Amino acid sequence: MYKKILVPLDGSELAEQVLPYVKILGQSAALSVQLLRVIPHKPPAAPVICQSSAGKKLGFAPVVNRLALVRLP
Repeated sequence: MYKKILVPLDGSELAEQVLPYVKILGQSAALSVQLLRVIPHKPPAAPVICQSSAGKKLGFAPVVNRLALVRLP
């Protein structure tokens, strides 16, 4: 029935907490997982860079790396 799971991410650690569940669902139903970076419609005066809680700049690579580390039960 479905072929893909679209996961919107805003760069927050809270949003990324869904990734283990998405991985389980995707693998159990043989669905591909697509990550979507969500940005504000109206850009603020200063550029916004997604950062970790430690203050490091983030892209999708760290998210994909964490998703690869998720162990299924």
